[in-house]
This record gives sequence, structure tokens and C-alpha cells, in this order.
Amino acid sequence: MTTNTEYFRPSEAKSVVGVSRATIYNWAKEGKITILKHGSMSFVRMSEIRKIIDPLGDHLGD
Repeated sequence: MTTNTEYFRPSEAKSVVGVSRATIYNWAKEGKITILKHGSMSFVRMSEIRKIIDPLGDHLGD
């Protein structure tokens, strides 16, 4: 486990990881990732996203 966890906002998903905001929320609804709340802001752990997108390799974003 890494001690330097990266977070990003679902609205930044396209520029950060190349998937839509809707995809992030769909993955959360399916239980694949957890949306973290801090006040009214939502965040996603990069480590959770990597577990999903790393196996996809070059197929992501085509």
C-alpha cells in the first residue's frame, strides 16, 4: 500500500484518466470505486481507478 494517495474530482476525470465523469459515477454505483466526500466536494482515489484502467491498457480512450 502506498502512503502517497492521489485524489481527483470526478469532474476532472477526462483530463486526468481519460474517462468521463459519468463513467466515474457508474463505477461507483457498480461498487468498483468509492466516491469520497469532503463537505460538498467529491473525490476519487487514483489507486482505485488504476486497478480498473491498468488492465485495459491501450484500449482506454479509443
